[in-house]
Amino acid sequence: METALWLWGYQVSARTAAISIAIYITASVLIIWLWPKLSVPWSKAKANTQTNKVDLDALTKLIETRSKVRGSIIQVIGGVAALLAFITAIQQLNSNEDAFREKKADLFAKSVKELLASDSKADARAEALYVLSYVARSDRTYHRAVYDAVAAFLTDGAEAACGNYRGESFRREKTIQLAMRIIGERRKDDDPTGKRLNLEGGCFVGLDLLDEWGVIGGFAKARLSGSKMLRADFGKADLSYAQLMGIDAGDYLNPGWTEEIGNRLHKGTDGDDRKGTDDGNERRRFVTHFIDANIEGADFSGAGLQGADFSGAVLKDASFARAVISRASFKGAQKLTAKQLETACVGKPNMTPEQLKSEQPYFSLDLRKEIQSNPFLNGNIPACK
Repeated sequence: METALWLWGYQVSARTAAISIAIYITASVLIIWLWPKLSVPWSKAKANTQTNKVDLDALTKLIETRSKVRGSIIQVIGGVAALLAFITAIQQLNSNEDAFREKKADLFAKSVKELLASDSKADARAEALYVLSYVARSDRTYHRAVYDAVAAFLTDGAEAACGNYRGESFRREKTIQLAMRIIGERRKDDDPTGKRLNLEGGCFVGLDLLDEWGVIGGFAKARLSGSKMLRADFGKADLSYAQLMGIDAGDYLNPGWTEEIGNRLHKGTDGDDRKGTDDGNERRRFVTHFIDANIEGADFSGAGLQGADFSGAVLKDASFARAVISRASFKGAQKLTAKQLETACVGKPNMTPEQLKSEQPYFSLDLRKEIQSNPFLNGNIPACK
């Protein structure tokens, strides 16, 4: 017969539960009816046995006493029933929770297998990603395992996913966009380990994570070094203290790029007379965006950032050691100092001064003045050697 509930690990069938309830109700009714009669006998109400007349005062007291006894019995029986109901409810909740945990474990195992299987189709992987995201959000103990599995999917197949990423025919896999979105929206405070998420060497070409500030926060402290990030959009994302060493984010690596295009992707400001078109479609084809992102403490050592846009980004303590920042835009960048750019470089070896001038990054007036007064820079970011 169908199971009604579990109590202390024992399975109770619906029939057994129904019989037990019926016995309890029957016993309760009998006790409520008989106990007052037995405990307060009728003979005490007879005042005169010779005339066989009943003393009304004694009878009234008898009825009141029996009512009080009956009321006490009802309270005790009701209390016992409430206690049993409470215990049963707790046991049932525990049983349901155990079943739910078992279900989550099963969902996790099946979804990871589907996500990482080499012959899985795109729709099956997308479903697995959504299920894994649900498991991580519903139980924080799965958080690290879930996102390590998603990260493994992104990095293990990165080489195959990128293919000819610089060619005209390249198309980013939709599941990569979805997986990165899910990681970006994760609640990083649920991670019990606090370790860096490893996404090194990933293929994030054409990725679009632009959203309102505070939505994409899952990449803080992430390991993204050596990743391909051409024409990607990390606008308003939290990349604080992320490792981005040696990433490829240069505009010139995109198909169709020319020097003429590279020189018009940004506009000069505050005395910088370089003209740009601000053509949104063209910028999306070539520019990697970090606009208004939180990049505090991030490490861009050795990165190729040609033409990247850091406008409005928070760059406190970010490292650009040996990074190539030709034509990158830092207009309105927050908490960026000239000292942070002392070992960065622009252009290529043997370029003429005029060519190097067009390779200089785009700065707001205050930072440009600071660069001019910096003894290591002498007014310009040096040429790459």
